[in-house]
Amino acid sequence: MRSTARHATRDTISAGRAATLSTLLCAGVMALTGCTANAPSAPTGPVVTSSATGASPTGAAVPSTGAVSAGSASSSAVPTTPTSAAQAPTTSPSAQPSAVTPAKVDCQRTLPSYPLLRPGDEGAPVAALQCLLNDAKLGPVIVDGSYGPQTRAAILNVARGTEGVVDTSGRVDRVVWVTIISRALSGRTLRAGSRGADVVTLQRALRSQGCTISVDGSFGRQTAAVVKRFQRATGNVPDGIVGEATRFALQSGGATGWHCP
Repeated sequence: MRSTARHATRDTISAGRAATLSTLLCAGVMALTGCTANAPSAPTGPVVTSSATGASPTGAAVPSTGAVSAGSASSSAVPTTPTSAAQAPTTSPSAQPSAVTPAKVDCQRTLPSYPLLRPGDEGAPVAALQCLLNDAKLGPVIVDGSYGPQTRAAILNVARGTEGVVDTSGRVDRVVWVTIISRALSGRTLRAGSRGADVVTLQRALRSQGCTISVDGSFGRQTAAVVKRFQRATGNVPDGIVGEATRFALQSGGATGWHCP
């Protein structure tokens, strides 16, 4: 009788352990593989237990309290619904469109000629004017090729700095052109053989006076001849050397009413 009880107890414990292990393994991978608990059910009948002193003196079957129901174990391991990794996009403050700014135009300072300009004009000559104003530190103005209020304000400042009656119309004629362009000249004395940015500026200034002259940055015979004509028209010694006096005449508006032959 004792041997039979011990065998029954061992079988019951083994079955319970097997059911528990199978349930736990299945529950652990259920969310990934879709496994369902098919472990053998624990015995539902009475279980005979033994004590240290032998079988129950009454011989009554004692229900096992250690058996775990496979159904209850699997129900506690119901997988949760995985959350989606893709979240709705959020818009940060920095991603907001910025304020619209005027389009900038490349600076082409050397023109075939420097025409008369008025407020409201548009195009390459206006862009060149705006670039030259910035070069001479008479701005800053936005280089957009449109003669608007900002450009006009800079031109009026130039007009107020010249001698004679101030022209408040905003017109850009030869006097204004040569004044603005020559303001970018440094204090360097220029003569035949000189080269560089100052020579380019000098040649542009003389071209704005209506003179036929190449703008190549090289002070050659043609440049020397044009400089002498300009010096005669402004009452300076026609030596072909651009020093302080000639530079002052350029920056003061050139020869008023003079048309370079």
